Amino acid sequence: MKLQSATGRLPAVLFAFSASLLSLILFQELLQPEYVMDSVSAELVRNSSRLQSELLRKAVRLVKQGGIIVYSTCSVLPEENERVILPFLKKGTLSVVACAEPDLSGHLLPCEVPGAFLVCPDAEYEGFFAVCLKKN
Repeated sequence: MKLQSATGRLPAVLFAFSASLLSLILFQELLQPEYVMDSVSAELVRNSSRLQSELLRKAVRLVKQGGIIVYSTCSVLPEENERVILPFLKKGTLSVVACAEPDLSGHLLPCEVPGAFLVCPDAEYEGFFAVCLKKN
């Protein structure tokens, strides 16, 4: 099956950064907050954020104009979420588009990006972030 169009650009790309830094630590330590606070260094967060930014840059290059990118992480850290996509939104490279609206009432955390979902980790959900982006 050929994924690329004649122009070499894809109509849409799904990126789920499920191996995000906080997600791995929380999973490995069974939600022990004191371990998380001792284990997450500023350098680890910076490296994770830098990698996710580069992956998103590559996705932007692959997707044709008007194409959709779903950016999703299993993290609630702004450094891995909002701060990765905000530069693309400010430059006008990407814009947020409406996604399906699941019933997450009572589970959402405040988010810097209108239209994005930032879900609080609890007994029902692992914390996660998701947003649909259109390449301008």
